[in-house]
Amino acid sequence: MRRKAVRACWALIGLVLIGLGVLGIFVPGLPTTIFLIGASFCFYRGSDRLAAWLDRHPVLGRYLEMAKSGRMPLKAKIISLAMMWTAVGFSTWFFLNRVEPLWIPAVGTLAMAAVGSWCIVRHGRRAASRAPVRMPRGTLPLPVREAA
Repeated sequence: MRRKAVRACWALIGLVLIGLGVLGIFVPGLPTTIFLIGASFCFYRGSDRLAAWLDRHPVLGRYLEMAKSGRMPLKAKIISLAMMWTAVGFSTWFFLNRVEPLWIPAVGTLAMAAVGSWCIVRHGRRAASRAPVRMPRGTLPLPVREAA
């Protein structure tokens, strides 16, 4: 009985994370992929059926597939950089367009944006000599729960 309750809690937490992940698709600044990775982890501990559903989902499964492959599409990089630098521009303008400009937060914001841009640009790049690693659809580098 206790085992079923624990598995139900894992599945419930996974469903909450799915809801947050779906909300993140529409709300700027709210991440999607990390919530889906968390939901996948919870489903693998709580419900094989929900884990398989998430892996095969036509929209949500793509987010997990990209996360597993370690690649980021060029379009996603461009959109991410544009949105980030738009927000950084507004923030910097806010810090510097005051009676007494706040230089330290403005410089810190620009420095963090530069590091973030570097991470986005470098994300998913592989050496030319290595072929890209392809993981089969539906597999995750997570511990598999053994049959009871």
